[in-house]
Amino acid sequence: GAVAGNYLPNSHTSPVRGLGWSHEGNILASISGLNDQGALAEWTLKTRDLTGYTPGADVAIGINFAYPYPLSDVAFSADDRYVAVTGESPSDLQAALWIYQTSDAGQVFSKGLVYMEGFTFVTGTPDPALGDFIYGNGDKAYRYSIESETDEAIYTDSGMYIGEVAFRPQVIEGAEALMAVTNGTPGGFTGEETLVFLNALNTASPSGTLTVSSSDVAFSPDGRVLAVVDGGGNQVFMLGVTDG
Repeated sequence: GAVAGNYLPNSHTSPVRGLGWSHEGNILASISGLNDQGALAEWTLKTRDLTGYTPGADVAIGINFAYPYPLSDVAFSADDRYVAVTGESPSDLQAALWIYQTSDAGQVFSKGLVYMEGFTFVTGTPDPALGDFIYGNGDKAYRYSIESETDEAIYTDSGMYIGEVAFRPQVIEGAEALMAVTNGTPGGFTGEETLVFLNALNTASPSGTLTVSSSDVAFSPDGRVLAVVDGGGNQVFMLGVTDG
């Protein structure tokens, strides 16, 4: 049948960089983040409550904040109580992380980061032992817990910049929080990049590596397949993930 659709109201005035759904599926976050608009640029985070949404219906706006430079990533915590964004400015050589309460847009954490030429990210964690968010800054991945205010490095990829982190949704014995980490170098792929697999609760012992220049990775909902962007070959590589 025909597909009905419409543009959401209160759209961004600068190009949209990314989207993120809450785990309950009722809130959509969007960020604008391209750095080519000059004086007209307006970089914003918007969240919209889409409960019971049908095309053309009114949409409640939750968060609607503007930022001093482009946003690069957005993610919800596992319980959807919080939403986090990162931003970075190539012209100002600045970067930052901000975390808000989803319910009332109250800011609970912010931190200036070291600008690393496009290697800034944030993702929610699948395990409370890892806190609420994992974020990247240079060659380190950090975990932040809102309740305990814990902010510490949990993984270092010495000599390479961490690009993205993805978690397998399901538990595997011995790798309760299986984490796939991409890395890279400024200025493009060099052929030295690897994809690292490890238990996020014990990052001192990586479980494997794959030599590939990858800008993004994503587990399938059932955890059986990992899709990997092969930047060197301009393809998507599908990797089977086994238990044990």
